[in-house]
Amino acid sequence: MKKICWLILSVALLLARTAWAAEGGESFFERNELQLEFAASVFNFVLFAWILVRFAGPKLKSYFETNAQEYQIRLSEANKLLADAQALYSEWATRRQQIEEDTARYRADAERLAKAQADEIIQNARLAAQRIIAEAERTASSELNKAKDELRGELVAVVFDKTTAILQSRLTPSHQHMLIEEALKKLEASL
Repeated sequence: MKKICWLILSVALLLARTAWAAEGGESFFERNELQLEFAASVFNFVLFAWILVRFAGPKLKSYFETNAQEYQIRLSEANKLLADAQALYSEWATRRQQIEEDTARYRADAERLAKAQADEIIQNARLAAQRIIAEAERTASSELNKAKDELRGELVAVVFDKTTAILQSRLTPSHQHMLIEEALKKLEASL
């Protein structure tokens, strides 16, 4: 309050000084119109500021303190949430890294298993091919022997028929019989 009184007194002295320094002819208000408007503006501002400080000051102070406390509470909550989020992020990053490592390990295991199975399939195919080739060779050999036997049998029959025909036409029955027996013995020896 003392400050306001001193301020009002200062403004009054300022106005008085301009009034004493005024020259004759013009009125005080005409000569100092600008200074008076300025002084009135200053006085109005000082009065407004004093009213704000006097009546609204405690409420504004309480409002700002309450807001500051709420801000501090919210800031601490935000910091806690940030710490929780960072911990959660760290946990998920660790899990993601573990999943990537597991995936890489599973992929390597699957590739190794697939290669082993492919090698086993190839080996089994080679063995099966060898068995098929061996079976085919045995079958071919058997068929060849069978064909040889059939050919020999047919050849013997043909030779026997021709020999019989030739012998019958040239030899006597006793000679024929003796030559046939010799031919059969030679043929059996060659087989």
